[in-house]
Amino acid sequence: MLAVFGIKDRLRPESKAALLKLKQLGIKKLVMLLGDNQETAKQIAAELPIDEVHGQMLPADKAQFIKNEQANGHHIAFIGDGVNDSPALANADVAIAIGSGTDVAIDVADIVLVKNDLRKIDYALAISKRTVLNMNENIAIALLTVLLLFVGLFAGYVEMASGMFIHEFSILVVILNGMRLIKNY
Repeated sequence: MLAVFGIKDRLRPESKAALLKLKQLGIKKLVMLLGDNQETAKQIAAELPIDEVHGQMLPADKAQFIKNEQANGHHIAFIGDGVNDSPALANADVAIAIGSGTDVAIDVADIVLVKNDLRKIDYALAISKRTVLNMNENIAIALLTVLLLFVGLFAGYVEMASGMFIHEFSILVVILNGMRLIKNY
C-alpha cells in the first residue's frame, strides 16, 4: 500500500456556537440527518452539541423522519442546503436554507440565510418570537379598545365622535408598538 486517503467534511467554524445558542434559546432537541454512513455521521456529531444523529439517510428517509416527528407532536425546523434536503425542507414546519445552497432548497425554504452564517438562525428565532409577542400585544390593545368603547357607548360615557377619535388613537398606538420591532432589530 502506497497511501491512504481520508476525506472528511469540515464543519463550518460557527456551527458549534450557533447550535449552543439555539439550545440556550430553548430548542429542546437537535438532530442531524446525513446521507453519509453512520460512523462518519457520529464523528461529525461528536464535535457538536447534537442530541441525535442519523446517517445513511436518503432524501425520502429525511422527509419521513420529519413526518414521524410531527406525528409525535413535535414542531420541526429543518436546515438544509442541497437537493437531497428539499423533501425534508418541504415537510418541515419551518424550512431554513443556506444561501449558498441549491436553487431547489432555497425555493422551498421559509427562511434563507443569505450570508451563509448559521449564527443568524438564533437571530431569526429571536425576531419571530418578538414579532409574535408584538402581534399578541397589538391584538389585545385593539380588542380592549373596542370593548371599552362599546361599554362606554352603551353606558352613555362616550359619544360617537370621541369614540372614533379614541379608536383612531388606538390604531396609532398599535402602529407605534409594531414599529418597536424596527428599533430592536
